[in-house]
Amino acid sequence: MKTGNFSHDGIVFHYNQAGEGKKCLVLQHGFSDFAESWGKMPDDLSKNGYQVFMMDARGHGRSGKPDQGYDLTTLTNDLISFTQYLKLDRPVIIGHSMGGSMCARALASHPDLFRAGVLIDPAFRDTSYDDAKNTKEKRRIELENLKKLSHFEIIEFTRKKHPNWSDIDIESYAMSKIFLSTRIVDIIFTIDKGWKEDLKDITCQTLLITADEERGAIVLPKTVDFIRYNYPNFSFLYVPNVGHSIHRENYSVTLKEILKFISIQF
Repeated sequence: MKTGNFSHDGIVFHYNQAGEGKKCLVLQHGFSDFAESWGKMPDDLSKNGYQVFMMDARGHGRSGKPDQGYDLTTLTNDLISFTQYLKLDRPVIIGHSMGGSMCARALASHPDLFRAGVLIDPAFRDTSYDDAKNTKEKRRIELENLKKLSHFEIIEFTRKKHPNWSDIDIESYAMSKIFLSTRIVDIIFTIDKGWKEDLKDITCQTLLITADEERGAIVLPKTVDFIRYNYPNFSFLYVPNVGHSIHRENYSVTLKEILKFISIQF
């Protein structure tokens, strides 16, 4: 795994790179995660002939942690600038959760920059201001409490909460919480705003991966029906018996279907 840095908006961003070749992928992690939260996926994708790039979003991982800029549009502009900095030939963009929402907005605003997208349980929902305010405070407290724990204690906490996760995923989860700035909770006010408008402007082939609402997945069946009816360029993968962290909870199916989808795009 190679690493690098690039500067944008007065911030130094850290990124990881796996593999070589002309078929390029840009992966964007979710809220409170970082580039290493993709676990084995970058290496497995590179073994299939892809060059993979993963940026730590602002406030996350080893990237800069400014006092401002924690809204969906600003984070998306960071991602767009990262892709432009790499000078790639229309990569496929893949994002989880917050990263999926960032990817959707990037696909909508810069259709010529990407050839296709994969959105893993993005924040496609409608949340009131009061609900967002309450969620922000709840997540702030959760993250502050985690950051008070030692690395070992976070690992033990994560293992109890997610007993089916791999050791690699548990380790990266713990590291991501040590690195992050709790200012990232501000994204909660905008993370699910404007997604319906974004979808109207996405013209490329896009795969939406969903899971079970009762296990914590965000994208509801009625949302899938809405997108299926209105946007013929979308295809869908439902992974049963898992929640929001689909790529951690059923890695083999997620990787297989992503490979199947992106192989058609190049």
